[in-house]
Amino acid sequence: MINHFSTGTDDDCVSSLIHDTMSTLEKIKFREKSRDRIRYFMECYPDPEKKYPAYDFFVSHGFLVGSCFDARFRFCRSMGIDIKNGQYSVNDFIKISLKVAKLFTRAGNGIGLFHENVFSTMENEYKIKQNEQQG
Repeated sequence: MINHFSTGTDDDCVSSLIHDTMSTLEKIKFREKSRDRIRYFMECYPDPEKKYPAYDFFVSHGFLVGSCFDARFRFCRSMGIDIKNGQYSVNDFIKISLKVAKLFTRAGNGIGLFHENVFSTMENEYKIKQNEQQG
């Protein structure tokens, strides 16, 4: 006798398993490339104090951590961030992103820890770069 999930056939289950496996592998691959993404970001935005267009950071957040457009857009709107005309420094971007990531982590959202790691790493890399330039 074959057991079926109440929502589909065995074929649906296999398809779902394959999708879940591929999704997990893509996430692992994405996380492994985080350092490369941070390095590229730092090449594009070398001065952490300089003001850049808010839209650059809006797009960069998706590039760095894979956040979806809708979530970024809703967040900016709810926080009063003008992605069309606003200007922020890299340090502002990191500070805001870390604050939100820590809130997600405390709420038990696993993705928050990943975001926290990416932005903490980026913050540290900028500090290392700044110390090297000073010393």
